[in-house]
Amino acid sequence: MDAMDAMAAMETTRSPQSSDDLYLQAFGPFSSGQVMTAHLTLDRLRHALRHGVAPRGDSPVPPAASRLAARAGFERLSRLPGAGEEWSPLGPCTVVRQRCDANVRYGCRAMTGYATLSGTAFGVLAGQRDQAHEPRAGRVVFLDLETTGLSGGAATVAFVVGLGWFDAGAFATRQYVLRGFADEPRVLTALSGVLGEAAALVTFNGKSFDLPVLESRWAYHRMPSPLAPLPHLDLLHPSRRLWPGDDGTLVGLERAVLGVRRVGDVPGAEIPGRYIAYLRGGDAQHLEPVLEHNRLDLRSLAGLTGLACRLVDGGVCATDTAALGLGRILDRAGRAAESATCYERAASDDGGGCDDVPAGALRRLARHWRHQRRYRDAALAWRRLLDLSRPPAGCRREAMLALAVHHEHRTDDPVEAQRLARRALHLTQRHSHRLAIEHRLSRLERKLEQQTRGTLV
Repeated sequence: MDAMDAMAAMETTRSPQSSDDLYLQAFGPFSSGQVMTAHLTLDRLRHALRHGVAPRGDSPVPPAASRLAARAGFERLSRLPGAGEEWSPLGPCTVVRQRCDANVRYGCRAMTGYATLSGTAFGVLAGQRDQAHEPRAGRVVFLDLETTGLSGGAATVAFVVGLGWFDAGAFATRQYVLRGFADEPRVLTALSGVLGEAAALVTFNGKSFDLPVLESRWAYHRMPSPLAPLPHLDLLHPSRRLWPGDDGTLVGLERAVLGVRRVGDVPGAEIPGRYIAYLRGGDAQHLEPVLEHNRLDLRSLAGLTGLACRLVDGGVCATDTAALGLGRILDRAGRAAESATCYERAASDDGGGCDDVPAGALRRLARHWRHQRRYRDAALAWRRLLDLSRPPAGCRREAMLALAVHHEHRTDDPVEAQRLARRALHLTQRHSHRLAIEHRLSRLERKLEQQTRGTLV
């Protein structure tokens, strides 16, 4: 039975069912190693989850039964370390609270070494050109979700919403856990209260996944979202610019940058299945590795954010191998002069025997000077790129064409421009680019013929 068959079966049943039962009927066939990608009809699922019955008029779940199921869920979750109840305007929900002393070492340094998060650096990392968009003074909240799938949409529910922040010499985490799907409105209400008091929000790939999942759940329950006015930094792209070369995942970055090695961490593919097993009456202790995985994600997110802010605040003096990435981030934030300094530093790096970093830096430096109308400096940067021993083919081709333009229009040297254009043609495979270069060569040949005729006359 697939998800749609389960929903069709719910239309013919006549016995009251809880929202957890309906969900498990829809997703029961999925094993712990599979990602749930079923696409349910939103209207039918909304009706089933809201009323606890099939859409054809069965009687709703008795309130007493719902309260009894919620209490049973809390009793199972209360065995988890740090678990307790938090009251929201809609009722109680389960929260797991823990604190990590800021002097405790996490990776290459103590947690306190990551706690400096300046508003200016935050705005630069977020790509904000206007300082008015920088976060106000206050609590910066780190957010990470554990969900029932990775597909998004109506079938994806966040059963753990992990929040973390630096607080009074410690890194505090607060994890809201769904003891059942009927708990979701209470958790969303409590979450709105916490985020409403935050100064800014930090996620890893949150723009593409975490925040859309939460936004869809608030909209599903017809609740206002607290996210719109909240400054948000998605650390995924800034971190990949600053620290390239790894797989770009949060676990990969924490290993390469923070020096953190996880031991016994639960694989991400198992996480949805562990929650489904809990809903089926399994031991809540199976969720403890999931919560620990979520806490490590929050600590690593805080650590990487702290290091990224230190790089931005320190500028080029605080970085060496990250100079190219920092220059790109500063350039995106409109800080052109500082980005040029970073590019210059990255261009002087030997690249450890690889010319990719200096070539990329010189390419961006040349573009910067050209944008500033400093054409001579741009040409010098392109020439330095061609002098590298093994620059990437794309950088070489762009440098040759840029210098061909420079010599044709600014130094009036069509011979050198023709030579460079011919070299670029040999490196070009794309048909449209070859046509453009051939058109340039034809124009240069006409100019040379005119100069020759003028000389003979």
